[in-house]
Amino acid sequence: MIDEASVTRFVTLDEEGYFVMDGLRVSDQALGAEWLSKIQLDDRGRAFFTDRDAGGEYTVIVEAFDQPLVALDVLFADENEAAWTARFPYGVEKKFDPETLCFDEWDRFHFRTIEGVPAVLSRSAQARFFQAATDYDDDSVTFGDRTIQLKSNFEETPAAEHASWWSEIYRTGHLRWDLGAAHPLLDELLPPLKFTRSRVLILGCGLGHDAAWWEKRGHIVTAVDFSEDAIAKAKSLYGESPTLRWQALDAFQLPANWSSSFDIIFEHTMYCAVPPHRRAELCKTWWRLLSPRGRVLGIVPTMDKPLGPPYGGTEWELRRRLLEPLRQSKRSLFRPLIWKRLRNSHGRRFGRELFFVVERGDSATD
Repeated sequence: MIDEASVTRFVTLDEEGYFVMDGLRVSDQALGAEWLSKIQLDDRGRAFFTDRDAGGEYTVIVEAFDQPLVALDVLFADENEAAWTARFPYGVEKKFDPETLCFDEWDRFHFRTIEGVPAVLSRSAQARFFQAATDYDDDSVTFGDRTIQLKSNFEETPAAEHASWWSEIYRTGHLRWDLGAAHPLLDELLPPLKFTRSRVLILGCGLGHDAAWWEKRGHIVTAVDFSEDAIAKAKSLYGESPTLRWQALDAFQLPANWSSSFDIIFEHTMYCAVPPHRRAELCKTWWRLLSPRGRVLGIVPTMDKPLGPPYGGTEWELRRRLLEPLRQSKRSLFRPLIWKRLRNSHGRRFGRELFFVVERGDSATD
């Protein structure tokens, strides 16, 4: 696990898996290879490596836009070898077990190196991967005599799609995600945006700390949670008023007359809690509920965590869902206003949070 006190540096990895410093891609092959070859994953899904200078050893957190490793090519071993080799930027090569191959909803292939670091095939590597395959279908891919069964890159928990599962957690008090107060960076992130009195919606509000924060600053807040137990506890903590309403509802089945009713949606713990196969639906729900030019403000985890909830995610995935044109409309759901990694998050969230502000676009059809 990373010792936050030892972290003195952050470094960014771009979409193609190259390091970026001061806005420029690192071109030093030796330095890039040294850093890339040392990347590890801690028990909270954070990518990092350790380095040393005259002052001693220090930790560098790797802010990967996609996976920490992006494979440029795959070198297939013969049938007598269990591991294959992937080639990455800066000439780095790493072994991986092909049985770790899995796919995301965009049909991109992911895998884990022998050291357990997650990787994804680049577009060109994926094309060559399929060219080398002797057969493939939705569930498997075959190379000669070897057939590899494929699975999704997330391992979902079906029970978590039911309110009773969440209510049991609230009854037992095992709220690992609950900070006991509003997100501590709200007081830093929100004032510079100078929002006037707004209609704010919070989905997956839990015990209501964030909802109460917004209401105390003059906004009209509607807070929704799947669990009636969560809503009952939130009411007991913060009360209810004309400017702070609590609703025990399914976020995916909100009334039709709520459409275009909110100026701001604050996303904190909902996106990582819903089953990943419903994330696209959640983004369209945000679009539907926002007024024209309404905004989503999000603080979401960027981490490797295939089993949830909470589930992990990447900036690549969020950009794809929020900012890239939909297939039929050729327009995106949202326009970006702010998009940055947070480097001063607290406790177990340190080094793995993204803050974004996006404005509702023109179309939600697909």
